Amino acid sequence: MSFHWYARKSRNPQLTIFTRRAAFYSCISSYCWLTEQSFTHVRATFIDRFTLEGDRAPSEQQLAAALAALEVERHLFLERLRVFDRRRIRQKLRGQRRPRSADVQALYGQSYARKMRLS
Repeated sequence: MSFHWYARKSRNPQLTIFTRRAAFYSCISSYCWLTEQSFTHVRATFIDRFTLEGDRAPSEQQLAAALAALEVERHLFLERLRVFDRRRIRQKLRGQRRPRSADVQALYGQSYARKMRLS
């Protein structure tokens, strides 16, 4: 399923709040796959910012605010990815077949640096 499918599901007021929270966590999972970040780290960040975990159900406002913040972060990353893509096309036309490590690290941040150290 896609990020948007889970986002629609987490906004659906006919579903229980716990189902909607689970759909929100699936949105986080999709975002983490895209950005190559740790799911547990991103999830913990959103839980802390919007108080989504615990015995009591999150409020509608908490879930909506968390989803809106995640969508903004995803949009910003996709914009950075588009810029990277346009730059790579120009570089390939000039004969540079592999992206510079600094460019990839600028796109993915610390997750890329960790991955390079492990390989």
